[in-house]
Amino acid sequence: MASEFPGFPPETLEFLHQLARNNNRGWFQAHKVTYEEKVKTPMIGLVLALGGAMQSFAPEMIVDPKRAIFRIYRDTRFSRDKAPYKTQIAAIFGPRGIPKHRGTSSTTGLGTAVSSLSDGDRICTSIFRSGF
Repeated sequence: MASEFPGFPPETLEFLHQLARNNNRGWFQAHKVTYEEKVKTPMIGLVLALGGAMQSFAPEMIVDPKRAIFRIYRDTRFSRDKAPYKTQIAAIFGPRGIPKHRGTSSTTGLGTAVSSLSDGDRICTSIFRSGF
């Protein structure tokens, strides 16, 4: 059974745009409540809605938001770009029994991303305006 997804609030993209301009720990910590309420919570709702809809035709897919949603923190160990936070929110649905970062390019999956880039804005407009 699919759950209802009302869409992302307008504050989601605003937060991601601001994060792109202020990608540092101090700014993020001061705005973490906004991240939790306006970015992460709606993404959990989207994952639950898509996961519920997928269960009828892809029951082998993992739809747990804790496993599907990518973390906001970047791994900067081997990167020249030391910005600590991602400026998008994303999720992936992988098949049960395969570790999250294993498999081949033919692994079945579905990804959603809300990006602070203009292409992502255009792609996600329908989700923001009308929900799922």
